[in-house]
Amino acid sequence: MKETLRDKQKRVGRDLILQAAADEVVEGGLETLSLQGVANRAGVSKRTLYNYFDSRETLLAELRRKSDDLTLEMGGTLTPGSLDTMSTMIPSLWRIWHAQGTIHQAAMKIEAASSEVRDSTDRKRRRAALELAVLNLRPDLDTRQSEELAALVHSLAGASVYRRLTEIDGFSVDAAANLVAWTLAILHNALANGDDPYTSKEQR
Repeated sequence: MKETLRDKQKRVGRDLILQAAADEVVEGGLETLSLQGVANRAGVSKRTLYNYFDSRETLLAELRRKSDDLTLEMGGTLTPGSLDTMSTMIPSLWRIWHAQGTIHQAAMKIEAASSEVRDSTDRKRRRAALELAVLNLRPDLDTRQSEELAALVHSLAGASVYRRLTEIDGFSVDAAANLVAWTLAILHNALANGDDPYTSKEQR
């Protein structure tokens, strides 16, 4: 369906406000974020902002969702497939996050501060997909062990490690992505060859 001029104006206005909110979050943090500040930065009135977002919470939720939407639009994926594809998926995904600029940086800050986001359905689905991938590779592991290994993979490939390596440790996005991809490839090969952290019968 062809986008009407009114729909395009609405979309552009929404994206302008979300970008302004992202910049505010990255520069000033979540604690001091105000709708008036976002409106001022976007160059709109607070009343106009309310036409798009009825509360601060709605704005933050939509901002985090915007990062996911952009990830998909830019050819990324939100749900991992098999473990052997993770090492090739991560460099592409992290470059997409980097290209999003403050949109993704703000989304990471929102996720870190929100228990609801950390326990979201999307997050649980990603973990479940990884657990299944581990079990498919190593059916001899029990449920607890596959959950633990899935949690390790999820953490290595996730936004918190991306932020740690790029923003705190100063790695370039390519260097960080290649380092994690290498680590995941080693982990995959170890599991595929029967090696894992559970070395005794008691642990199994």
